[in-house]
Amino acid sequence: MLWGTLVHTAVAVDMIDTSIVQKSLQSGNTSTALQQVDALLEVRPDSPELLFVKARVLVASGAEDAAIGLYEQLIVDHPGMPEPYNNLSVLYAARGDTARAAELLQRALEIHPVYSTIYRNLSQVYADRAIAAYRKALRSDSSEPATPRAPLELSPIRSLTHPGGRNP
Repeated sequence: MLWGTLVHTAVAVDMIDTSIVQKSLQSGNTSTALQQVDALLEVRPDSPELLFVKARVLVASGAEDAAIGLYEQLIVDHPGMPEPYNNLSVLYAARGDTARAAELLQRALEIHPVYSTIYRNLSQVYADRAIAAYRKALRSDSSEPATPRAPLELSPIRSLTHPGGRNP
């Protein structure tokens, strides 16, 4: 199982306060959080910050396929936001697609080259890939016993980068 922390947006979005959605998420009430973010999106349907929050709510509610689609659309529509790349990489890594996860993290670093969470996640992905390669090599050497694979643990980003490039 992948343990990671997704990015959470706790800032006001174009005069729309998402704190009520954050509170619902923190209390585990994902259905209410989804209703709340959808209501906010009725006012600002093209807000990348609200769409990002919705993707996080979808992940928390177990609708990972829908979240993946939303993160991918955010990347297409707003390629300068590193957070969707990171959170999408967390979902791909959880599914065992570390090659795609690494690619997304590398793209995020091109956008924001000093985002520590992204560096930590990329190092975890590389470590996981190295361990997998080593285990594969051991399997080809029948004299070495196979060892079970530990889960990959990445950290999702919880909020968007503040203006000026500061990582919250």
